Amino acid sequence: MGSTWEPAPEDHHSAWMTGMTIAADGTFVTKRGELTDGLVRVLSASERRVNLKRTCADSNDHVFMVEDDGLVMRGSCIQSGCTWTLTKQQD
Repeated sequence: MGSTWEPAPEDHHSAWMTGMTIAADGTFVTKRGELTDGLVRVLSASERRVNLKRTCADSNDHVFMVEDDGLVMRGSCIQSGCTWTLTKQQD
């Protein structure tokens, strides 16, 4: 999963997901480096379901299903209902 991910063009409203970089250890930065306290939580390995959530208090749950090829993940924020399609960028 470690790499840079970008939202689909139709997800233009999402500064939060822009420039998301997930490290091999499961930490992530997003919002073009402004938010640095993210942690990927695996909800179900068999379903390829993860929660991209900050470690600060009262942070939202962003639950994604990673496609089998590992290049796209689709999900939503449980609290707000916003949806995203993130595409893994070439290194």
